[in-house]
Amino acid sequence: MPQYHLYFMNPVSGHIERRKTLHAGDDVAAVHQLQGMRNDVPVELWRDGHKVARQDGPANTFRDQVLAAPRKQAD
Repeated sequence: MPQYHLYFMNPVSGHIERRKTLHAGDDVAAVHQLQGMRNDVPVELWRDGHKVARQDGPANTFRDQVLAAPRKQAD
């Protein structure tokens, strides 16, 4: 049975915080497992070095404020 890796991402930095292994018969079954999970952070589902799916977590007000803040121009 194929092995999949589910990576839990930091919602602000985008860095991987932890990993969970899933077992599914194929990509469709793995995505169905992912859809049945409730995740508080963005997650990515990978198999053999290829991203199969991404699921964003709930809205993050802090992240949205940081991304929307005007950037200072260098003189």
